[in-house]
Amino acid sequence: MRYLFLELEGDIKDEQDENIEILTIAGKWIEEESKKERSFFRIIKPHNVDKIRSETLTLLHIAKNILEEAHGIKDVSEKFQQTFPKIDILVVWNRETIRLFEKMVVLTDMKRVWQDVIILQDLILSLDIVAKNTGASFEKMLARYHVRFNPNLFHIAKHDVEYLKDLFYIIKEQLNRMEEIQEKEFVRIYMSNIIHHNSCHYILQKEKTKIISAEIKEVLDGSKLCTCCLQKEKFYCIPKQLFRQNIKGKVSNFFSERKIEKICQQLHMSCRFSEGIIFINTQLARWRIYHDGTGVLNIYHENYRQNRSEAFKRRKKCNEGFHQQQVKIDSYYAALYYIYNHDRNFLKKDNNIMDELFKMIEIQRENIQKKEPVL
Repeated sequence: MRYLFLELEGDIKDEQDENIEILTIAGKWIEEESKKERSFFRIIKPHNVDKIRSETLTLLHIAKNILEEAHGIKDVSEKFQQTFPKIDILVVWNRETIRLFEKMVVLTDMKRVWQDVIILQDLILSLDIVAKNTGASFEKMLARYHVRFNPNLFHIAKHDVEYLKDLFYIIKEQLNRMEEIQEKEFVRIYMSNIIHHNSCHYILQKEKTKIISAEIKEVLDGSKLCTCCLQKEKFYCIPKQLFRQNIKGKVSNFFSERKIEKICQQLHMSCRFSEGIIFINTQLARWRIYHDGTGVLNIYHENYRQNRSEAFKRRKKCNEGFHQQQVKIDSYYAALYYIYNHDRNFLKKDNNIMDELFKMIEIQRENIQKKEPVL
């Protein structure tokens, strides 16, 4: 099976197709049998760069001069088709992505080489009652399914498409674990790719010889869900409490404000919490731990020395005055001890430097006294 995970971003002023300007496209192609992978990311030059809203450029992290130097949509489309000549299933997050891609297909006469499309948001809403009740936003589902992500990188297509791929395969693993329930509850008609619940009235009208068992995981290979069963909410099969699992070789760990506060007290640090961020204050500096509820994503440290422009600014951007630590830590408690040891070692180093300076001054003073003539 050859999947193409696709993400597009654009400047959408209203719901009319003619007002959509596609600005970025990213794809991740995976051939499961051979385990081959290909990636694609391009910025697309719009018809009129000056008409693109500044808030869109900020959201997508694109500078205006980069847009002006980018290739046009037809050139990008040709390169896209050369990179992905064979696709079985196109996987997107929501219907908006499909709308943008269909716009691109029409504008560039792109060949349709894919057989089926999976809209992952719709599929999750059909299979997961928690998502149905809480809302299936991309960020919420990444957190629910324990996909590691950086909130600062949302709306950057090349990162979003990686998150989409990880989410897809975690859902696939969840469905594989539910095989016993699936075999009892889901069926399909022979030679049909539509999956029904065994209580569906279409199935009850058919001869039993034409009914065969089906697995719900077949939806990830192009099978469709019965619209009648969807209306009657017959497809909820992902448990409320998800199976805990290793993701990208890292073990998920649980977030506990109470435990973090207790460790901070022991290490003489203070902490406070916000959505996806733990703010840490040590005796020396401020820190920020970005997390997804199951593990640490990034650690940011306040700059010890600020320049004048930073010091006198009243309004600062989110991480202005901070720098990211180049360490691979996914445990909350390992992150806290890293912060503690970092500042403690810096203080020790700083004290050692001061001691050395005083020693040098004392030696110089003694040498000067020796050279002075005796009166």
